[in-house]
Amino acid sequence: MKIRTLIRLLGLGAIGGVAYVHTQRRGEWTVASLKDTLRYLQRSMGTMLSGQGEKGRDTLEHGANVAESATRNTISDSPRSYSDYASRKNEPGHH
Repeated sequence: MKIRTLIRLLGLGAIGGVAYVHTQRRGEWTVASLKDTLRYLQRSMGTMLSGQGEKGRDTLEHGANVAESATRNTISDSPRSYSDYASRKNEPGHH
């Protein structure tokens, strides 16, 4: 697909999306009413995108606050030798 064709399809999709939102808001087909719909879409997209940024920031902060001991306690500090695993090697059901 040519780039120009893709751009035209995206443009037609954007125009169709604005027309759909405009009819859902029961707007009149005037320039002022279409501007109001475009402002509504701009505000709603801005609100939606700003919420995503806060959610990502909260996730990063939560990850930074996880204690290191939560991951360290699952690992045993005692060294293991081959004999610890050799007895399990011949058990039935062991792959």
